[in-house]
Amino acid sequence: QEPAGAFENAIKKIKRDLNNPKRKGPQPEDIGLMPRKDLGGDYGMKECTDNTPNCLSTTGNAIDEGYHKISPWKFTKPNEEALRDVEQTILKYPPGQQGIDGGGFKVFASDSQCIYTQFESLKRGHIDDVEFCLQYDKQGVMLVRSSSRQGFWDFGVNAARLNRLAEDLDQVGGWQTAKVTSKSHPRYWGLNCLGGDETKAPFVTRDRFPEVCKDFPPRNLFINDEDSGFAAPGR
Repeated sequence: QEPAGAFENAIKKIKRDLNNPKRKGPQPEDIGLMPRKDLGGDYGMKECTDNTPNCLSTTGNAIDEGYHKISPWKFTKPNEEALRDVEQTILKYPPGQQGIDGGGFKVFASDSQCIYTQFESLKRGHIDDVEFCLQYDKQGVMLVRSSSRQGFWDFGVNAARLNRLAEDLDQVGGWQTAKVTSKSHPRYWGLNCLGGDETKAPFVTRDRFPEVCKDFPPRNLFINDEDSGFAAPGR
């Protein structure tokens, strides 16, 4: 067996068989504030470049509406205080909430512009990359990205994580965040609710997030996939 090697705040340590190692996936090289194609070369967060419902970002184009693209979070306080709010909210985040991120998390980078954190799933050791950056040319705007490194579906994990952080920030005061709901992101949630019905899913998404998935009936109620209206769009 290999050592557990989990983050210190994991809800429990799991010793893994050598034939079943963690599947962390490669860390993206182009995260942080960089010129982005979807912004016409302006600086912003990395886009969700794959046609998969496992990424949410404030950078995107028209195709990403209701799927990958989320609204920036706004604040009415100095930049330094806003970044401190975000970091403190992350550090208070409870691993295992709603059955996700049981492998814990760690803030890997924090400076005067951005905060970068890795979150880990408990069973498979998948890593999700989460970033918060100040919009460089506009006061009071926080750019956000939460993305899985691998797989097709995220089964609602990235949305549930951001929604929890948004709720906690709202309680701090001076923030206007945006939740990822079935109304705002029907393609993202539709695909993940249906994907959770598959036999190889790590959990049933509609059991974990019933209030969201009630808007998306199980796949077997449709005659074919086209009837569901949630076929992933091309990019």
